[in-house]
Amino acid sequence: MGQNFKAIVEQMQSALTEDASQGRAKFTVNTQQIEGLRSEASARQFTQVIDEPESIGGTDLGPSPVEVALASLGSCHEITYRMCADELDIPLDGIAVKLIGNIDFQGFFGVTEDVRPGFGDIRVEVALNSTASNDELERLKQIVEARCPVLDLFRNATPVSTALVNPISKTKATAV
Repeated sequence: MGQNFKAIVEQMQSALTEDASQGRAKFTVNTQQIEGLRSEASARQFTQVIDEPESIGGTDLGPSPVEVALASLGSCHEITYRMCADELDIPLDGIAVKLIGNIDFQGFFGVTEDVRPGFGDIRVEVALNSTASNDELERLKQIVEARCPVLDLFRNATPVSTALVNPISKTKATAV
């Protein structure tokens, strides 16, 4: 199924072993509220509408920010499974991920400080189409969980700094 990424992984590992500074990258995303709770996010040449369901005041023209976060986690799992399976010569003909995140809106709406505004828990269900043994797939799962960048964001505190800048641009946000 598709391209084998083993050579890419090996080339990157070799290059990063020789010069670790080649591994540093910066990703930039710009978001801007368009109307009501609807925003647009721009990354490179791509734009995505992000909105809230009508039940909490949105217009339901796109996934909510928490759904986008879950989609990022799921797709990052899939990419990491693909790259690692190819690297380890584990046969993998298909990957699908289902994510279920539970939120208690008491935190978001400020009803109580005892409840987090974000996910209380997330369940990730990974379906793999493979002829590999259960032991090989479990080994693959452990490696993916150690390497998946978005999973790392969910599991570990990442320093975030926020700065207010003025004025807000009246033009649509553009990718930098």
